[in-house]
Order: sequence, then C-alpha cells, then structure tokens
Amino acid sequence: MIDGLEVSSAVVVLGFQKNASTIAEITFRVIQQTGQNHFIIAFRDTSAAVCQRLGLKGMSVWIEIQPGLPSCVSISENKLMFVLKSGSFGTPVFFEMAINHLKEE
Repeated sequence: MIDGLEVSSAVVVLGFQKNASTIAEITFRVIQQTGQNHFIIAFRDTSAAVCQRLGLKGMSVWIEIQPGLPSCVSISENKLMFVLKSGSFGTPVFFEMAINHLKEE
C-alpha cells in the first residue's frame, strides 16, 4: 500500500518543474504498486503525459458520463478503465459522477 509519505517523497524527488510528468510518474507508480486499474486524470497535458507514461497505445470509449466526457478502456494486456477530463467540459458534479461510475464498473 502506498501512503501519503511515499507520494510526497515522489513529488519532492521528481520536482514540480514538469507538473504533468510528475503526476504521470506518480500515477504509474501507484498503479504498478497497488494494481489499481480505475482512475481519473484531469487536464489535457496531464492526461497525455499519463497515457504516455502508462504506455497506452489506444483506448476504446466505454460510456459517456456527461456530454464529451466518456470513460475509456485501454487497449492493452492489463485493462485499465479511466476518465480523461480536459477543458471546461462537465458540470460541477462531474467528478462525483465519474468516481461513482468507476466504482460500479
């Protein structure tokens, strides 16, 4: 299990000069160490960095949670289900809806 101190240490070691790549590395490590396969990433640059760090070669749209904001499933050996949110799409309750959706799947 990863605790807050490990995440904090990773942030300090990786630095914040590249926020998207730092978040991508943290996401990669959490998935690698916990086996977690459901996640939400916000912001376009961060979403792209996370997908690249995870080595995702493609994804399929699963279910549209709100207009323009679907959940996706990775096209990979180890399936990941995730939501990539960018821009000003979505209502104020979008993240709550996305979390509930990922918990149900």
